[in-house]
Amino acid sequence: MNYVNSLNNYIVFVVLFLFNFSFSQEKAIRYTDLKVVYEFSYKKFVNSSNHNTTNTILINKEKNTLFSFEKMFQLSEIQQLEAIEPTEALLYRTPYFFLIKRKNQEIEHHESIGSDLLKFKETVSLDWKLVNEEKEINTLSCKKATLNFLGRKWIAWYATKIPINTGPYKFFGLPGLIISIKDSENIFQFKATEIQKGNFNVNQNIKNYFVSEKNEKFYDLKKEEFYKIRTKFYEMTLNERLKYMNRNKDEVVLSVDIKSSSGEKVRTNRKTKARNFIEQEKK
Repeated sequence: MNYVNSLNNYIVFVVLFLFNFSFSQEKAIRYTDLKVVYEFSYKKFVNSSNHNTTNTILINKEKNTLFSFEKMFQLSEIQQLEAIEPTEALLYRTPYFFLIKRKNQEIEHHESIGSDLLKFKETVSLDWKLVNEEKEINTLSCKKATLNFLGRKWIAWYATKIPINTGPYKFFGLPGLIISIKDSENIFQFKATEIQKGNFNVNQNIKNYFVSEKNEKFYDLKKEEFYKIRTKFYEMTLNERLKYMNRNKDEVVLSVDIKSSSGEKVRTNRKTKARNFIEQEKK
């Protein structure tokens, strides 16, 4: 009997030890990554009355962040495995085509304009004003802050219980994760809908997030030069854009005929609608 009792006690001890060891190991895992899904609400054109919505994703890996549209992340995963056809690329269209990489205050802005892949680097310092005001967003207690950033005034709500000083797009530097941020004119808003901790693999080949020619590379520009190109491109008529996009090819498309679903011919030589951009360039 003593031998049996001793054996049973030993078995119980081993089971408890293994349980405690497993639990301790689970608690000891350090998640360095944070993934945040932000619902992006926007008015694409200057005279728009309604908001559209789509999802954007922020991946935070210690002091490095990557931010873009959910569909561009999906496109990246596919293009790691196989080349994508132009018709398939339509499934991954987003209202804007940019990707933001940040390390501390250093930001790399990647964007496709027409058929060109462009990028510029900048050092950003944000002068936040902390406001003594709180509210709850999705069960998270948040504090308020305001910011003037390149032509717009922004109102942000951040959660100090998530002590990571980052947020969507190029916003960072608050004592907590930005849960919601919008401009005072109510044109753009980012609102966190999902927050995950884990170890997330991020594709470092930025080109995979964009639809481009096989041998296309990013052109490294100065910020002011990038803005001039973007402004000029989106002021072009459709035919002018086609000429611009085909300027380095042997066969230049001079014009195109487009018909609506009703069979009516669409004018391709008229001015396009003026777009809203998150950052307003200085005129």
